[in-house]
Amino acid sequence: MPQEALIPPRTVSVVVIAYNQERELPELLSALGRQSAGAVHEVVVVDNMSTDRTGEVAAGYHALLPGLRVVPATSGQGPAYARNAGLAATTGDFVLFLDGDDVPGDRWMERMLAASDRGDLVGGQLEKTLLNDAELVGHPLAFEDAGWLDYSPHGWVVAANIGVWRRVFAAIGGWPEGLVASEDVLFCLRAQAAGFTLTMAEGALVHYRVRQDLRQVVRSHVRYGISHAQVRRELGAPHTHRPSLRPLVPWTRSMAHVLRASPRHEWARLALARELSIKAGRLYGSVRYRTVVL
Repeated sequence: MPQEALIPPRTVSVVVIAYNQERELPELLSALGRQSAGAVHEVVVVDNMSTDRTGEVAAGYHALLPGLRVVPATSGQGPAYARNAGLAATTGDFVLFLDGDDVPGDRWMERMLAASDRGDLVGGQLEKTLLNDAELVGHPLAFEDAGWLDYSPHGWVVAANIGVWRRVFAAIGGWPEGLVASEDVLFCLRAQAAGFTLTMAEGALVHYRVRQDLRQVVRSHVRYGISHAQVRRELGAPHTHRPSLRPLVPWTRSMAHVLRASPRHEWARLALARELSIKAGRLYGSVRYRTVVL
């Protein structure tokens, strides 16, 4: 890729997408105000058709973040659309993306920028204990998972903690809006297919809120499953594993463990909902998009 990737960005933008997050945004924006990196010149909060005071609450942090702007996104709804609306409102060489209900950790920005000279896309880690109930995240099966380990062998970076050089968007376009979920997976695979590189920023933590409402868990994980079929159909066999029954083996063992624990543990109930929902979504997606994902 162009050697311009080997120099630090001159200007940096942060895009925060938000929908009905008046309660969570203050913690996120306060954390951004504590970041030590001096290169950031704008923070764009995208209010994606919220029905609460999300935009008003965000605007109240202008004194702490002088480069802050609130951008209403009202022509559509969804994470990919909101990120593209925020991207269009920024001018930075390097654009960082956050979700409105998460919280960047100390030195998050500093560490993301330090890694920006090693790749065109930079990812950080999601930390899931600080903002969540200890029981819900204390068991290995309790973690929210989009299920991509078996279907994305080329690597990807979750959009809730990613930085992207603007030239990547110029080359391959914005976040794909045609998917029901997993737009970050498809975006990263498209970028790598175009010759761009992906790297990870050690210690660049974002504290992540795990979904705890059963209906939200079911809805989101059905969408994850459907999106696996959408991505598979678009990218084709060279970019994905061949259909195999092997992923069902550890899944079956996990489900047996969850079923034994579910009457006594909330994490088990949610884990069961996630696993069954994602499998149901994959089955529906396989039929709807005429491909096979298990």
